[in-house]
Amino acid sequence: MNLKNADVLTAAQFTRDQVEALFARADDFAARLEKGERLRVLDGKLLATVFYEPSTRTRLSFEAAMQRLGGGVLSVAEAKTASSVVKGETLPDTMRTIANYADAITVCASRSSAI
Repeated sequence: MNLKNADVLTAAQFTRDQVEALFARADDFAARLEKGERLRVLDGKLLATVFYEPSTRTRLSFEAAMQRLGGGVLSVAEAKTASSVVKGETLPDTMRTIANYADAITVCASRSSAI
């Protein structure tokens, strides 16, 4: 399954076969990591985590996964008070700006928290 340049907004956008393929890939990565293998599948890639709502487990799970796969992380943990949205920039404009620095973006926000 190729997710390059895809926007993943909800699990509902995937078919059952696609979800099973994702879980199979995750199981493979987990087994390789457990054996001590160093995975470099995302070497040189950056993930931006932008959290308008507090969620320690979710943020850390994305950041840990990225690092375990060889990538790096840029994090805005308090985006509600520390992003350009505070100054009046729209959320889509903020995401376009962040996309210039990162290969993938994870956003955690309720509709009201990011506006």
